[in-house]
Amino acid sequence: MPISYHANGEAQPSFLIPAPFVSISKSFEKAGNGEILGTTYNITLTGTMIADRGSPDKDGAFVTDGIDPTPDSLEAAEYYKSLQKKQRALSNLFSKKNEGGQLHVQHVAGDGTQGFKCFPTIESIDFEAHNPGNPTLSSYSITLTSNHLIYPDGVADNDDWKDKWLINNATETWDIQENEKRMTKRKHVTGDSKSPHTGTCDASAFTTKEACEEAGACRSRTAGTCSDGESKDQEVCQAAGKDWTGNAISEYTDKKSDCLTNGGYFTSTNTWTGDSLKEKIDKVDKIYTVTHTVSAVGKRKFDRDDTKAPGFETDGFFTQFDEEKNQEAWQQARGFVYDLLKYGKSFTKGEDGILNNKDDYDRLGLNLPDSYEGYNYNRTQTVDHLGGSFQVNETWTFAPDHSKVLETIDFNVSEDPATGFLSVTVNGSIEGLVDPPSMSAVSVAAHCKDSSGATTSHETQTTCESVAGNVWYPAVEDPEADIDIGFNLETSSIDSKFEQARKYYDEIQSELHLTATSIVQELADYSPSSYGNINLNKEPTSKTVGMNPNTGIITYNYSFSQTPLFTIPGCKTESVQVNDTYPGRVFASTAVIGRKLGPVLQNINTQTEWKRSLSIECNVDINRTIVDGVYNKNRVTPKDGTTYYGDAMKAKPSNVRDSMIAIKAVIDRFSPKGQTSVTKWFVDSPPTENWNPRTGSWSYSISWTYEMDDKKFESHSINNYSYGQYPSRWLVEDGSGERPSDEDFDADTAENKHVPGEAW
Repeated sequence: MPISYHANGEAQPSFLIPAPFVSISKSFEKAGNGEILGTTYNITLTGTMIADRGSPDKDGAFVTDGIDPTPDSLEAAEYYKSLQKKQRALSNLFSKKNEGGQLHVQHVAGDGTQGFKCFPTIESIDFEAHNPGNPTLSSYSITLTSNHLIYPDGVADNDDWKDKWLINNATETWDIQENEKRMTKRKHVTGDSKSPHTGTCDASAFTTKEACEEAGACRSRTAGTCSDGESKDQEVCQAAGKDWTGNAISEYTDKKSDCLTNGGYFTSTNTWTGDSLKEKIDKVDKIYTVTHTVSAVGKRKFDRDDTKAPGFETDGFFTQFDEEKNQEAWQQARGFVYDLLKYGKSFTKGEDGILNNKDDYDRLGLNLPDSYEGYNYNRTQTVDHLGGSFQVNETWTFAPDHSKVLETIDFNVSEDPATGFLSVTVNGSIEGLVDPPSMSAVSVAAHCKDSSGATTSHETQTTCESVAGNVWYPAVEDPEADIDIGFNLETSSIDSKFEQARKYYDEIQSELHLTATSIVQELADYSPSSYGNINLNKEPTSKTVGMNPNTGIITYNYSFSQTPLFTIPGCKTESVQVNDTYPGRVFASTAVIGRKLGPVLQNINTQTEWKRSLSIECNVDINRTIVDGVYNKNRVTPKDGTTYYGDAMKAKPSNVRDSMIAIKAVIDRFSPKGQTSVTKWFVDSPPTENWNPRTGSWSYSISWTYEMDDKKFESHSINNYSYGQYPSRWLVEDGSGERPSDEDFDADTAENKHVPGEAW
């Protein structure tokens, strides 16, 4: 039974003579569930070398035709030297250099009708100690492993893994964990229809708060002339103390947007009474993270169609393999792993595209709600070249179907102990969700070939094999195939995670004050029944937005307050201070020599003047542009140098039309002019205005001296303190509110002669 092994780089095989005994055992690599992953043939060659004959010969040379060579003529002293050379030759034949060569076991030399061949991995070679009684003999044992045995007819047994991946072991695990994140579902409607509203508009034509407030008066700016010859706007003209002549200001009801577009300025005339749009947290859903881990340790796959061993790299340690044939152990492991991957969305909906039908996650033991889908598919892979292993981790974020983002939100509520005003802070995080890519039905690295070996136009295995003579070659078997094989993830046109997050943020950011209002009203302390209706200002007191395009996450922090809104448009801060100085009694003081009580005080029956001062301070956003006398809410890049200060006066609040109108209204509100019982009034000193164009700080101050009728002063109980002569407690005890007469008061004893409760 001739036995040969084909060494790397040799034209002919090397025969072992005398032929060793051959033992074969077959073992199976199994997964933990008992599934057979592969087959290993364990082959042991047990033989004896003779010092003066056989192959290899005394010089270490092998015969290549399988015929016994002529015995060597040796002296007894040369036996050991010959056996050493034979051992070295056998060791070199079964070395790493020649691993993967063809081992051929034949019935007789040149007879291919019986026996087998394989391309083994060399595990070990052992030489037994010399037997002192047999100096011409040396026993050896060679252990080999092979993934297959090929019989003379070219057919292997049923456990040949020719068209399968060669692996030693593999694992596949699924992990499902409850994510720390949550899905916040808002009860809101985007678009033009933002119902429900509970309330009414003073114009019956409008049934929603937005439509009501959107309609108003659009006023023309050119309906007359101002006495200064420049100003054309009636409000501006009259606010500057100039006379306005001309027609009445034209008005018409229209949308705000149309009004501004047509060059008018808008004043809302309609008011909404009742609740605004209800924006509330409707539901909070759990989010899950599903992880799929597949790992395998591969086996090297030698070329079964080549009788020559792959051999070493030129200057390296590794066995030479044809990269396109995926023969390295880690490549075999990779192919096995790829076959078990779920490839994004095909896992979520199954290969048939129908949830809970075929190859879906419920069949894998994942207890997830039927309404959940996988998003944000992510894949990581690990390659161990020396270990021959390959591992892939697939992860999905599972959320309710048709979701676009994950939103987590929390609130902080505080109450100002001095004013009782509420302040609500809304912190949120928005992470975009994208559908996983789908696996194409066609592998990117597979070919259909006809009987001549030519590649055909068929793109799937089914259509390929439907034609007689055609053969479907997966990438692993086709030398023309791309190395990166296993699947084709279809390119998706959907938005990125960040784009999804951004779009959602754009939808909800204008209504966060409603969300804050609704969540506060759900607290017992601040429910409408116990606290009244809470109306937080729509404009936040502070706002911070963080964006991370790489992670697809947008964070926001908004603070809303009940603090009254600023009166002056464009102000970031605003302060209005009113100081009143009330009249005091005017008296004469005459010093008298020797008078123990001091100077003589004499009432001259008059009083000091009434005084009032007003100071207005605000800080405007100097980065805002001004369009047609109105602060534009769209920020622009701060201007620099000359251009910046060139527009500085234009941005001063008193030069901005809508701000100036508001400032004038504040002044008129506190001016003594026109107030009841004011008979005369004067601006007692020139008004002052301060403007810092660098910081946007602006202030204005004015003071008046005025005269009121005496009765108004006399009936003002607080101001009776100013007379000093009459303790205010008298008025409190009596309750009449009338001034006591001199007869009811003893100046020397400071006693009240009047009986409380009786008329003065």
